[in-house]
Amino acid sequence: MSRAVDAAAGADVDLLLVRPDRRVARRNLPANVRTVGWLPFATVLPHLSGIVHHGGAGTLMTAFCAGIPQLAVPGAGDRRTHAELLAARGAGLAVEVADLGAGDLQRLVTDPALAVAAREVAEEIAAMPEPAELVEPLAALAR
Repeated sequence: MSRAVDAAAGADVDLLLVRPDRRVARRNLPANVRTVGWLPFATVLPHLSGIVHHGGAGTLMTAFCAGIPQLAVPGAGDRRTHAELLAARGAGLAVEVADLGAGDLQRLVTDPALAVAAREVAEEIAAMPEPAELVEPLAALAR
């Protein structure tokens, strides 16, 4: 989060930090950075221009469903894979934490190609059958 705050200081974006760590919460934040506690992502994300996150599956999939561009900072394990697949699909960016800068945040919220790809992924997910619809066909396959 510290790196995102530093990047936001030089960007023309509003950054909302959700549940910031103590180091960030104690800092003097730039005027374009605010903090909040917990948020219901599924409700809030559709109203945002983009999200920066750690690449975790829950945040990744919620943002995909919301159809917003994502910037994932590749982390350990599957979080790196998620970030790489996100970038490969064109629905967001994968940026190493040490490389995160103002230009990345600007691109996240202004690049029309990212926004189009993010909406396409949301449409693909919305078109998928409900899990309950798959139970019987999968059970039949298992028989």
